Amino acid sequence: MLKKIKVILLALLFSLSAMPITQIEAISEKEKIKQIPTTEASVRGFTVRMYRLVLEREADVSGYQYWENNLKVGKVGGAEMGYGFFFSNEMKQKNLPHSAYLRLLYKAMMNREADTKGLEFWRKKLSLGISREEVYQGFAESNEFKSICQKYGIRIGVVPKRVEQSDYMTRVFVGRLYEKSLHREGDIKGINEWTTRIKNNQISGAKLVAQFVNSKEFQNKVTTDESYIQALYEAVLDRGAAETEVQYWLKRMEDGFPKDHVLRSFVSSKEFDTLCKKYGVETGSIEVADELDHIQKPVEVVEYHQDDPKWGNKWYWPRTFAAIGCAPTVIAMAASSLLGKEITPHMVADYLVAYPDEFHGSFGTNMNGFYRAAKHFGLKVVPLRTKEQVTKALKNGYMLAVSVGPNAPVLFPNWNPNLAHAELLYGLNVDLTRVYNPLSKGTKGWYSVDTYWRERTMWDAATYQGNYALALGRP
Repeated sequence: MLKKIKVILLALLFSLSAMPITQIEAISEKEKIKQIPTTEASVRGFTVRMYRLVLEREADVSGYQYWENNLKVGKVGGAEMGYGFFFSNEMKQKNLPHSAYLRLLYKAMMNREADTKGLEFWRKKLSLGISREEVYQGFAESNEFKSICQKYGIRIGVVPKRVEQSDYMTRVFVGRLYEKSLHREGDIKGINEWTTRIKNNQISGAKLVAQFVNSKEFQNKVTTDESYIQALYEAVLDRGAAETEVQYWLKRMEDGFPKDHVLRSFVSSKEFDTLCKKYGVETGSIEVADELDHIQKPVEVVEYHQDDPKWGNKWYWPRTFAAIGCAPTVIAMAASSLLGKEITPHMVADYLVAYPDEFHGSFGTNMNGFYRAAKHFGLKVVPLRTKEQVTKALKNGYMLAVSVGPNAPVLFPNWNPNLAHAELLYGLNVDLTRVYNPLSKGTKGWYSVDTYWRERTMWDAATYQGNYALALGRP
């Protein structure tokens, strides 16, 4: 037995004697490093801690000696050392996903597990294209990391490659569009592209919204008018819509207000302008197709008069059609002329009696009644707010339902300051348009557009959502 032990000892001595002295010392040093506790409040403890927490292995001798020596002499601080570990080739080869990278940062730089709120905050930044260097910078400059460095007796240091991404708020603006309109996180490529275009003044906030809303992905998700309106409130105004707001826009769309015009209204709002300024993005605007660009073919005007005996004596309490029937007569003239079928004034009036707030024998017809009747009988209706729109509509062949008075000495001369009157305008010859008067003895013939504009009715009841005239055409 003793002889066997002697043989083993001789073999061991022979193997050790065959090793170079430096290798024996390295093994000894590596074993010593392994014995250093991570909690030891010293440069040694900080060094082994970074190896174990970040690279998840024991320190190699040369690497350990490099970092320990540089920390001791103050050549590097904790921030520089951490940067060296987190952005080393060894770490890059791990190809960690964002969540794993962040959890390592919490362990190494804050000495704790990641909390849910904080993890989501940093993950969100990374999903918007913020670099890992900038995220590391946030951890390295935290009070928690400063406390760790003080505990181990090393200086905090500074991040070697300090990153200042001035486009962060722009990225948040872009990222929220992905979430609010497409209900998903943006891909890095897309966020980078849109952010660059905004920063280079190649696209405004309004036009970026239009790009998202007009995308196939958005349109496949938003399939009803109601969901479209709700999506616009979230994406454009960054808030939910009240039920009254949804109903308002649904009514306008039902009345023929196009979706692209709805979108333009949203991006032209003060709320959207305020949102863009919050993120440092130029608001801008969008162009929509002008409905008046469609040229209407010329037609012969079918003239009707409200005082025609065929219907003038019909009673709409408390007055006759001859007294209050100007608007239904105008709509009847336009519908019969443009659609090529007989639609008489009293047919229009009989339809409108179901809407006493818009048509009544005591006051006649307000502009909402004009609009409702024109849509009901199949006309294309475009509200007009400016004189330029009026001129363009006449030039392109539209008939115009307008209201003039009470102060209208040319187009509706009368003594009563409480009376207004509906008339039909059609055609344009230089700056003159032809007036068709529902009253058989009323003003008619060619008058300047300026005359109409000067004598138009300014009452709220004589406007449709702030528009003074309605252009009527074929659908």
